[in-house]
Amino acid sequence: MKRVITAHWNKELGLAKAMWVLEAENMGPFIVESDMKGNSLVEPGYARISENLDKVYEGERPAVLKRFVESNDKSDEMIG
Repeated sequence: MKRVITAHWNKELGLAKAMWVLEAENMGPFIVESDMKGNSLVEPGYARISENLDKVYEGERPAVLKRFVESNDKSDEMIG
């Protein structure tokens, strides 16, 4: 990264999800997440992963310290 040119929607979306305009050098190659029609290329994989979450959590002991993001509840997963 050479520099940040500007950031859009940082108040509305927060810094992590804002649209950043950057000046960069020697970057890539990149992986594109959607096709030309806007269909996700990774969503089918997320769906397959989600189908198996029960097996991942099967037999796990409950989270003890209850720290931020420490959970054994599959509904806490943020896949997709």
